[in-house]
Amino acid sequence: MSVSDFGVVAIVIPNPEYDNSNGARIVTDAFGFSLRASGVIRTLSANNPQRWNVIQGLLYYPELPDDTPCSNATQSLAPANVTTRAQVPLGNYPLIAVAPWTDPACVQSYLEVMRFDNARGAIFFHPDNSSDRPPPVSDQSWSLEDGGRWKSDNQFPIYALPGMLGVYMLEELAQYSGNMSSAPYGNELVQLYNPNDTVRLYTRMDISQSSGIPSLWVFLIIVLAILLAVVLITSILMHCVQRRQRRALQRRVAAGEVDLEALGIKRLNVPQDQLDKMPQYVFTSKAEGTTGTTETVENSAKTGANDMTPVVSAPREVQFTQATCPICLDDFVNGETTVRELPCNHIFHPECIDPFLRDNSSLCPMCKKSALPAGYCPVVVTNLMVRRERLVRRMRERRIAAALPPESNPTTGSTPISAIRNTVRRFSTAPNNRPPPNSSASGAHGTASELQPVTRLRSTQIDDDMPADVRSQGITARRAWRRERLARQQAQNYDQQANEARTADVSRPLWRRIVGRFIPRYE
Repeated sequence: MSVSDFGVVAIVIPNPEYDNSNGARIVTDAFGFSLRASGVIRTLSANNPQRWNVIQGLLYYPELPDDTPCSNATQSLAPANVTTRAQVPLGNYPLIAVAPWTDPACVQSYLEVMRFDNARGAIFFHPDNSSDRPPPVSDQSWSLEDGGRWKSDNQFPIYALPGMLGVYMLEELAQYSGNMSSAPYGNELVQLYNPNDTVRLYTRMDISQSSGIPSLWVFLIIVLAILLAVVLITSILMHCVQRRQRRALQRRVAAGEVDLEALGIKRLNVPQDQLDKMPQYVFTSKAEGTTGTTETVENSAKTGANDMTPVVSAPREVQFTQATCPICLDDFVNGETTVRELPCNHIFHPECIDPFLRDNSSLCPMCKKSALPAGYCPVVVTNLMVRRERLVRRMRERRIAAALPPESNPTTGSTPISAIRNTVRRFSTAPNNRPPPNSSASGAHGTASELQPVTRLRSTQIDDDMPADVRSQGITARRAWRRERLARQQAQNYDQQANEARTADVSRPLWRRIVGRFIPRYE
């Protein structure tokens, strides 16, 4: 509890024998006493049982009894005619005591007199203090050597004034301790007021029971709390929106509409368990018309053992005229070479395609279709993947729209006639020539009907830059060198697509990056 304002004024107290109003009046500033001193008072004891916001009352000096040892020691510190309890007019007036702080025994005597007078508050000062502020509350000079018990024994607030101001107040109390004519400017006062009235000093102290935090800091704390609340709510909303977008992308990946690796968003590989599920059989030339595929299956149901028995399946049509492995460029031997068939129906040597799919890329080296099953995604979808997939998909859609002729672009058909023409042209197109309804610019899983036959390449076209020592080591070394060459080419293609997606992500304006997190259409 600190004092925010301190003031002392002279008031006229009516004599009840001549004035029944019993109301005090402040003396005019021209003939009375007025003092304002803010920011110079320290709180020694904040006891305030009645929880007053204002401590006010008549100032008086608590005169010690003659039999007190401190009476003679403190007699020289107060003027002879200072206002004491005896000079306070009759009436129920609150009292504020002013006394010097000397040795502990004398201060205890002053406090005892104040308790007897039922003082509402007390003001002490060091007589030898010449500073403009009293000593700090923690100073040893304010100790009464009782462990601070004096604060709890006195149930009224106790304050401290600078020494010079305390001495000045006692001197002024001596000026306003008699009748009205003996007060300063008494001749003028008796003409304004009843000569039978008295003039005394009245003090008022506004106290603040707050924590002492400046109003500016309170404002800053409120603003900071509002900002934190806004950031927290924004973070929660952003988390909900992003989680919804991640789940939407996961559903699209599960539906086979999105190929993350084809977009350059995430490098994927085919696990070994998925490779084992891809058909593997002995190659038969398409010139034979049909082929019987010899597959290896586990024949444990009949024998109870893990015997690997070759089983010949029913004849099936060969999808492509593909007699050469696209990786090593070695010809398949009819009826002898074992081949691995990918979901896109392209065939390879198992020793060529398995390491490539397992260690380098999940895309077919021929058609760039994913070898993973539709909906299979071995990675966790992140916010970055969602954002880049959306950006790349929109970029490709714009490129396709820009490449189409104006009459086939639905955005250019602004008139009803052009809209009707586009509708008729769309329905008149053969179903085989229409794009699949679930196709996406993101790169979906393809089928064999969408692929074109692959022409056979000569080995000399690729082996021109093969080192001579690798060529001389045999077919195994040549196949390993060609696999590494293909892996490097695939890595370069992926890096190019990834850089394109990264550039599209970074080149956006800042406001689109921020707003796009909540409203994807503005991204």
